[in-house]
Amino acid sequence: MINRLLSLVAGKPDGKAAMASLVLPIAVGDAIDGASIVVRAPRIESHTRQRADGTIVERKDYQPRVVVQVHGWNGWLYSDEDAAKFFARAYPGLNERQLAQAVNRTGARVRAHLRRLELSDPTTPTPWRDRW
Repeated sequence: MINRLLSLVAGKPDGKAAMASLVLPIAVGDAIDGASIVVRAPRIESHTRQRADGTIVERKDYQPRVVVQVHGWNGWLYSDEDAAKFFARAYPGLNERQLAQAVNRTGARVRAHLRRLELSDPTTPTPWRDRW
């Protein structure tokens, strides 16, 4: 029943082939899970704008620079576009859906790492009720 449904959705006669094309390969998932994530000094972007009353407002954004390095490959500064380029080059057999899954999984891993660093940073204490 499920194989028939998958074959209809994927437009393929074989349900196993359709299922294989939907799932991220184990080797790619293991590479993402084993990747090293290093946070570098933040990039400071300064934005200025002029208000209607003539005053100038300056705002600084601190964008973290995160380096992701998969074992056996050079590292790259993380962005969704660079992650997609990396996985397309490192694993040329991935289809579009698998490529999107790899990028999303890498992004989730980077966000979790940044969250852990925020919680363990002693310079920015957070109340215990906000740490859940």
